[in-house]
Amino acid sequence: MKKTALDRTFSAFSLFIFSFAIFGTQTAKAYEDVSSTDPAYEAIQFFQEKGILEKGKFFYPASTIKRAEFEKLAWNVAGFTAKKGEHSEKPKALKSTVPLPTKFKDIPADSPFAPYIQKSLSTKIIEWNGKDPNYHPNEEVKKIDALNFIFETQAIGIQKIIEKKDIPFNDVNYKSSYAPIVKTALDAGIIDTKDKKFNAQQKITKSQAIQWLHRASQKNPKPIKGAIQIIQITGNLSFNPTSEGGEDLMRNEKFKILVDVWERIHERFVYKDKINDDQIIYGAIRGMTQELNDKYTVFQEPQEATNFNEALNGEFEGIGISIDMIDEKVTVISPLRKSPAERAGIHPNDVITKVGEKSVIGLKLEEVVKLIKGPKNTKVTLGISREGKNLSFEITRETIKMLIVDGYMRDGIAVIQINSFNQDTDQDFTKTVQTLLEQKPKGFIIDVRSNPGGFLDTALNILDHFIPKGGTISTLEFKNAKSAEKTFRENASTPGRSDMPNPLKVRYISLGKGELSVYPIIVIQNRGSASASEILAAALRDNSIATIIGDDSFGKGSVQELNNYIDGSQIKISIAKWLTPKGTNLTENPIKPDQYVKDDTKTDADEVLDAAIGMLK
Repeated sequence: MKKTALDRTFSAFSLFIFSFAIFGTQTAKAYEDVSSTDPAYEAIQFFQEKGILEKGKFFYPASTIKRAEFEKLAWNVAGFTAKKGEHSEKPKALKSTVPLPTKFKDIPADSPFAPYIQKSLSTKIIEWNGKDPNYHPNEEVKKIDALNFIFETQAIGIQKIIEKKDIPFNDVNYKSSYAPIVKTALDAGIIDTKDKKFNAQQKITKSQAIQWLHRASQKNPKPIKGAIQIIQITGNLSFNPTSEGGEDLMRNEKFKILVDVWERIHERFVYKDKINDDQIIYGAIRGMTQELNDKYTVFQEPQEATNFNEALNGEFEGIGISIDMIDEKVTVISPLRKSPAERAGIHPNDVITKVGEKSVIGLKLEEVVKLIKGPKNTKVTLGISREGKNLSFEITRETIKMLIVDGYMRDGIAVIQINSFNQDTDQDFTKTVQTLLEQKPKGFIIDVRSNPGGFLDTALNILDHFIPKGGTISTLEFKNAKSAEKTFRENASTPGRSDMPNPLKVRYISLGKGELSVYPIIVIQNRGSASASEILAAALRDNSIATIIGDDSFGKGSVQELNNYIDGSQIKISIAKWLTPKGTNLTENPIKPDQYVKDDTKTDADEVLDAAIGMLK
């Protein structure tokens, strides 16, 4: 994946350095363990004719590949070959601020791999940051990392727009950071679809590697001239210095200051051991997002992103709480239903000020998460600020098992509890509805209490069951026509899903049968119902399909685009305000229920659900 110069830290991308056994010129028949019917035969023969593979009795096609050896081979295939005796010489393209590969304790100056590591440094594929003194040349290479390095050396641009239909493997989600890499490899003919799974973390064999390199070289026969500075990410965004936005950045005088500060730190800073390139870059990115003064636009480092994306479906140990950094405060979005946090009395919008005796003010979200997490049956105390009051809650951690969609019958009424809108929620919802319809329910209750939201398209697919085809679900309102048009084009893969009532708006339309609209429907919500939960509730009420009971919703009236980077970090950017079918924006204006019903936390009964059941009987 192509990166900007400031995005190429060694620690983030060191996994792109791979290995392969270097062989040499002779015919494929000389390898006693490679027959003419072997899948790698053609590739081996091709590289022998090019003088890239050395002589040897055995090829060992099924063995795994080592990092340094693969890097050497990949550069040879790309057209770069070290001259005889070229090991410790310093390439002209390599700035004085970048250490020589001999800095790696396990790569001596006379190593045959040294010039290739230098090449990777000079083209900014990797950077040495001093965190780890070793290069680890004998590490095995994962499939996903091998593809990345091939893309870099062969100058293959990574695909930007990924649709669900583009990914044939059932273990690669089209919204994941792997998807652009897999799609690009498929389009370039580097990998095929003969297997149902891609197995991104699987170690690549010599046979696979030589075949991939051969296919890539046929697709892009020209040798690489240098690194192309471009970031492609799954949110359909890119940075390219030759684009309008990239040129604006390069021309900005403040950008020149940023680069100068970076260079001076590395050249002049006296405490060299304190330089952490990753954190410097992440800090700069975080500063950009904070200056926007939008509490929902945030950059998350890899660990933060992992915590944010930690599936509510699945099993983990903790207190069951969804939190985020809002206005630089660790804020509770919602405690999970029936979780230790909910039972202890944690509320949505509570601000966490302490974990145990440690203040969390000034800490990163990931640091707070680490403090709160812990093994089951252990206790943690949270200091909470709520409406001007300081409270304390001691909570015992448990094994949290979350069922994203839970459907059941009660008194002839179908109850569907939706705990989040993740990538599979709509499919689970459809299956649940089919099962419940067989039991001929009198009506439906949709429970989105303490549901922090999720993907917009998931909510749209669920609402297709309620709103007949052509009905308005929601409208996104953009700041400029270009952004609106871009979003509209990205929806083109689902014909009829959206239109543009004016140049600044994209309207989302139901494509479903609306088969549930004939039933009496009640939505129950609380102050932890946010984002996609509010889209669902507002769409059903504005279309006169459902009644809402419970409490006010969270009040989140903007839509964020989630973009994943290959190092595991991600950014959430507010791209539009969303409006209910009747044109209401929920920012600072939560959905008010048609009937307020409070749950008594001192009883085991669910007063809100009981009230909903009573209304439908």
